[in-house]
Amino acid sequence: MRTRLLVAGAIIVALLSTAALAALMSRSDREDNNCAKVDSALRIALPARLDAFVNMPGHPRRPADPSQPDDEARAANDIRSIAATIDAPSLRARVIAIADDLEAMSRSRTAVVDPAAPPDKQFMGAVQDMGTSIHDLVKACPGIGDPAVSPP
Repeated sequence: MRTRLLVAGAIIVALLSTAALAALMSRSDREDNNCAKVDSALRIALPARLDAFVNMPGHPRRPADPSQPDDEARAANDIRSIAATIDAPSLRARVIAIADDLEAMSRSRTAVVDPAAPPDKQFMGAVQDMGTSIHDLVKACPGIGDPAVSPP
């Protein structure tokens, strides 16, 4: 009888250990998958942000690119599509914030009467907010982008 209880106890411990290990592995896989999606979103956002700076309104040596606001809006939509697939609410919210910032940058340019005018507060605020979101995402997903978490 005592032997049966010991065997039953060992089986229960083994099952619980296996279940706990599976749950931890599953969580780790989800986190890796979410970070891969964050990586994909940043691979869209960072070049769009760089292009926004290169084609910044009021640049003394370069005329404003009229297609730039459309490019930023397209990038924002692509990033939102990726954000919709991220399971972790905090990561999803930050990725959506980046899309919102790109959209704000786009809106700030389409409303400008003088395309050569310097960037307005909305544009600069969106740039600053995007930097904060990028920083938070890189902190939450160490290693994204270097080396790449997701294939290029």
